[in-house]
This record gives sequence, structure tokens and C-alpha cells, in this order.
Amino acid sequence: MTKKGIDKERKNIEESSEDKILTEEYVDKFKIRAENVHKTYLLGTTAVAALRGVDLNVKDQDFVIIMGPSGSGKTTLLNLIGGLDTPTRGKIFLEGQNISMLSDNQLADIRRDKIGYVFQFYNLLPQMTALENIMVPLHFAGKFSRRGKQKRAMDLLAMVDLDERAHHTPSELSGGEQQRVAIARAFANDPAICVLDEPTGDLDSKTGQMVMNLLR
Repeated sequence: MTKKGIDKERKNIEESSEDKILTEEYVDKFKIRAENVHKTYLLGTTAVAALRGVDLNVKDQDFVIIMGPSGSGKTTLLNLIGGLDTPTRGKIFLEGQNISMLSDNQLADIRRDKIGYVFQFYNLLPQMTALENIMVPLHFAGKFSRRGKQKRAMDLLAMVDLDERAHHTPSELSGGEQQRVAIARAFANDPAICVLDEPTGDLDSKTGQMVMNLLR
């Protein structure tokens, strides 16, 4: 290679490195960042585009509400941010880490350590009590003794005004009570990011306001 060619190659490497540093610094500014995210599902032989080129930036301490009509892809986007699914194309960053290409086990670790998720239909374990449902993520995190897990779970139930329903299973709770248990469970491991799919949908206005205050 000639000297001119070497100089050109060095310049390209330097520019590429500088761009990489700038990109990393930019991404690190955000708690959540979505870049040109696409998600396509196959229904039989038909490709259905749920998301087309979504961009999103969320900084630390931001409180963001995603609104749109039914079928517009809100839950799909939340599932991608929450590490429950991966995009067909594009990137999702959580605290500067690109989670788009992680393995299932790596995503499970991210969900356990960093994300609190409230599902639209709660997804409480039906054979467990409210208290036991909240203790599940605490068990996988391995942060507490059994007594410590029970105390943490009871404190969270008290936070959503359900400590007197601790030993009831989901079938013995109303829809709004199940939703509050799901919210308490999402807070169990003090996550860096909370993702909630219609968190006040089954709550009366007073309880809904209480939950919104907790989220803030």
C-alpha cells in the first residue's frame, strides 16, 4: 500500500473511532433509546408490520406515556423495551446497552435486574397468593432471606393498600386488586426502568391517582 493509501486508511479509522465515541456518548445520555425499530409478525404466510421505524429517547427520571389507538403497536413496543421480544430490525438500548441481539438468558438477566413490568392482563401466577406472587422476582434476584422477602413483599402490598389481601389468590381478588398486586410485583427489585401496559385500566379514579403518584 502506498503512503497515500495508508494515510487515507488511517484517517478512515480515526473518523470511524470518533463517530463510535460520539455515538456511545449520545446513547449513554438516555435510560431508554430506540433507533429505527421495526417489528414484523408472520400470521400464516402473511407478514404484519406492528412497528415501522420507531425512534424513542427517554432520559433518567422521565415519565413517559405512549398513546395511540388499539392495534397501533403500543404493547409491541413495550415488549421490546422490556426485553420480552426483539426487533425485526433496529436497536433498543437500555442504560447504554444494546439489548437487541442478546440471548434469551441474557435478556432474562436484564429483566430480573433492571426492569419492572406490569402486563396488560397482569399475568399473576394463579396458584400463588398475592404475597407469594410478589416474592417470585425477589427469589430469582437472590437479594433477601425468606423472612426478608416476606417483609419486602408485605411492604409493597401495604404501599398499594392491599396488605389485608396478602394471602388471597388472584381468583379471590377483583381485577383492580390484581392490577395493584402486579404493580407491587414490578417494584419488587427496585428496578431502574418500569414498563407498564395500561397500569390504571381496571382501577377507580382514586386508586388510579394513587398508583400514578407511586410511579412518579
